[in-house]
Amino acid sequence: MRDFFDDLPCGSSESVEPLSRAMFQLREGSKALLAPYAVQRPAEILQAIEQGRLAEHPAYEHYLSAEAMQQTYAALRAQLRAVLEGL
Repeated sequence: MRDFFDDLPCGSSESVEPLSRAMFQLREGSKALLAPYAVQRPAEILQAIEQGRLAEHPAYEHYLSAEAMQQTYAALRAQLRAVLEGL
């Protein structure tokens, strides 16, 4: 398998690597928060709370954390896209 960084211009990996690492950590953290609830998206946790299928605590805190992680992931993805387009 080819390394993603092989095709990057010299020196540009220094700006791409921290973004891709942070994205990986956020994606995995979000998965870990969602896994105990057997859901794919934070909104599903909120819906289960609203329907009374889950207790608010700690599910609501997990919902907020997973939602924040996904929003941050989206922002980093946009930033990474901008960096890659600028190369």
